[in-house]
This record gives sequence, C-alpha cells and structure tokens, in this order.
Amino acid sequence: MRLTGTRQLVEDVLDTLPKPYTEDTVDEVFHAIENRPEWRRRYDVLVTSLGRKVVEARAAFWIANYVGRSLGDEASAQKSKLVENYPKLKKPGEKRGKKMKEPEALQAMSTYYQAIRATLPASISSHRDVIVEMLMEGYSVEDAFAKAK
Repeated sequence: MRLTGTRQLVEDVLDTLPKPYTEDTVDEVFHAIENRPEWRRRYDVLVTSLGRKVVEARAAFWIANYVGRSLGDEASAQKSKLVENYPKLKKPGEKRGKKMKEPEALQAMSTYYQAIRATLPASISSHRDVIVEMLMEGYSVEDAFAKAK
C-alpha cells in the first residue's frame, strides 16, 4: 500500500524538526505546516478530501509512529493555530506484533468489523485506510480500531 498523503506530509515535516523529539512534537508539526506554504497547501488539500478531524487524527498517529512513541493525553495547542488540541507523546512507544501484508490486514479488519460493528461509531468507515495501515505496521486489530475511533 502506498504512503498516504498525511503520512508523507508528516514525514517530510519531521525530517526538518530538531531532535530529540519532545512530547509536544504533534503541536510542533502542525506549527511547521502552517508556517511553510508548500506544506500548508498539501495540508489544505488533505483536509478538503478527508476532513479536518481525520487529517488531525492520522497526522497524530503517524507522528507517534515515526518517533517511536504512543499517543497520550490531550493538551491545548501552544504553537499551532491549525489545531486547538493535540495528543502529547508518551515514552516509550507501544510494542507491536508481526506486520501484515495488505490482503491479511484487509481480512483481519473485515473480520473484526463484522464481529463488533454494532458497537462502532458510523464514522469508523472514514478511517478504513489508517486502520489497514496500522495493521500493516504491526498493531493489533483491537488497537487499530481503538486508535481510529
């Protein structure tokens, strides 16, 4: 599966930020996006096609994934005006299982969805791509659905 636009944008921004990454890296990424016209255009295209909430959630997930941490509690944005709140990053990142190929990930997602669909929000379908990508990265099906909600 090709990189999503959100994932590629996040990786491009993170490659320019100073290391070590902090717990506020999500805020810093959005701040960098709003201050660089090329990144802002890419962000705006993603928001137009996916919606602001989806882009924010995917960006936070990919930031945590890239820096090897997990998402923590919400905080008010201090630097960025693109988002009001963002998840702080926790150390260390979650231990993941075996990575899946796309067909396996699609099957696992479908099976789990069928088993628990009555408990899921209707908006879960808009997170299909990120769920598949998380499964391919080694997240459990339960974690992938929980993070996508």
